[in-house]
Amino acid sequence: MVLYPINLVVTIGDDFSTIYKNYNNMNDEPITDLDGVSSASAFTFACKSKKTKKIKIVICFVTPKVMTYSVVAHESVHAAKEMFDYINADINPHEPFEYLVGYIAKCCDNSLKNMKKSKQH
Repeated sequence: MVLYPINLVVTIGDDFSTIYKNYNNMNDEPITDLDGVSSASAFTFACKSKKTKKIKIVICFVTPKVMTYSVVAHESVHAAKEMFDYINADINPHEPFEYLVGYIAKCCDNSLKNMKKSKQH
């Protein structure tokens, strides 16, 4: 079942070349403005897949070490706001928004666990 018409992408430790290669901005033009966030430990943005043209919300964590509870929560709220903005939904009533934030945070945690598992093999 699809709840929101947007896919979530979580990247950990990827350089910007992966983003530039796979995604365009929301106007379907090349992404060129990530240099402004290069000093951030994490950031979130909406974009379009170059291949499928589907809308994506991308959360980028520079390294696994920056994935503290507070940073994951912060980026999860940004991602949920992007999704609610895209579907033109109000954050009030709060519960749907808060469940989405929790779901996104869990996706971030699962991405970190999967990355750690893949490094063990």
